[in-house]
Amino acid sequence: MFKNKKTKILISILIIVLLSFYYIYEDSSNFLRVCFFDVGQGDSILIKSPKGKNILIDGGPSADLIQKLGNKHSYQNHQIDILILTHAHADHYFGLIEVIKRYNIKLVLWSGIDAHNSSYLHFKKLIENLNTKIAILGQEYLIEKNLKIKILYPLHYLEEGDTDLNNTSISLILSHQNIDFFLAGDLTCEGEEEIIKQNINIKSEIFKANHHGSRWSNCNYFLDKVKPELAIIQSGIDNSFGHPHQETLDRLEERNIEILRNDELGNIWIYSDGGKYWIYPVK
Repeated sequence: MFKNKKTKILISILIIVLLSFYYIYEDSSNFLRVCFFDVGQGDSILIKSPKGKNILIDGGPSADLIQKLGNKHSYQNHQIDILILTHAHADHYFGLIEVIKRYNIKLVLWSGIDAHNSSYLHFKKLIENLNTKIAILGQEYLIEKNLKIKILYPLHYLEEGDTDLNNTSISLILSHQNIDFFLAGDLTCEGEEEIIKQNINIKSEIFKANHHGSRWSNCNYFLDKVKPELAIIQSGIDNSFGHPHQETLDRLEERNIEILRNDELGNIWIYSDGGKYWIYPVK
């Protein structure tokens, strides 16, 4: 294909230089990048900070996440600074098992509630020797200047049998200067009401629809408090639950909230410079 060996070597060097430039640029971007992974019927969100910090929320229902994460994660930074498991359902934790095995995890946030099955016991075993913390209302984590996470739920330390697993979902706001993301796992209307009772400001530009767009979540009074401009729905194609439910889509559309869905678009990237946000067209 090439005339001589020297030409092949020069082209190889050029490719390496271009790839190196790409990864350096990717890690030093001035933008917050949030990827809502298409993991089928489940949740997984990767947050990449402007200075290269990495936060991973949930892992989806299968080990496929490790490949997706590798494709979007710079080879120079094999670290997850904060790993958050919202709650102990397999469509949120299972994909994290391989991530924990292969990545350097600095901090794990979880509810402390057990799912009492073999795969979840394996997950718990893997995090035994890691830096773990149970998340509750009021905790704040400064990722870097102008970027923080604020925990809004659970309201207190949970006990076994305290409530159903969906309502043990860690719920938080990710704030990047003037742009906020509301992320709440599978919280139902009951849990949403508990957050509202705290009488705190939860207005957010971007809202990850609760429980994959279930009718039993994303209730009217909650949407009226969050007042999002954009809703992301993480659900699988032709899933057996019928997510997202039409009732939820109607509630969002009635409020002129833009809807983006993993089952229609694949991976969804949102970029922010702190003053505005935009949808980044990357698969």
